[in-house]
Amino acid sequence: MKRITIVAVTFFLILNGVKAQQTDQGLMTNIDKQRQEIKSKMSTYRRVVRFRDSLSTKYYFYQGKELQMVTIWVKAGTVDKNIEWYFAAGKMIYSENNWKDRVTGKVTENQHYYLKNEEVFVWIKTDGSRGDATSKEFLEAKEGLSKLAGKMREDATHF
Repeated sequence: MKRITIVAVTFFLILNGVKAQQTDQGLMTNIDKQRQEIKSKMSTYRRVVRFRDSLSTKYYFYQGKELQMVTIWVKAGTVDKNIEWYFAAGKMIYSENNWKDRVTGKVTENQHYYLKNEEVFVWIKTDGSRGDATSKEFLEAKEGLSKLAGKMREDATHF
């Protein structure tokens, strides 16, 4: 009887884990579709330069009054850093970091963050693996992007 209970509990836990992954994958697919739609309409958005100096530029992109995307380009030594944040229905849904060495042409960092209710639920690291949701790095990214989303939304209303 004890063995049957253990098997049943194990099966239940595995099944719930599979369902959670399927749910995450479905959300990621929807976010990717929204991101591609935003990208495809970039030329129709109003672009506002929020900051510019000799080493960096930060743009806010709007459809009407609704924030769609924020980008920042930074030259740091020999590395070009490009970060994009995507918004849907007023909330951040996705962030991507792309760092490329201008000398070698090699991508040194490419990370993807998927957000639900402005909280990271999946982090895809440069090597293509998923970040551990219980790790310090993941939790810091989750907290940092949630705060940044609020700040960007607030900044976006001042244009």
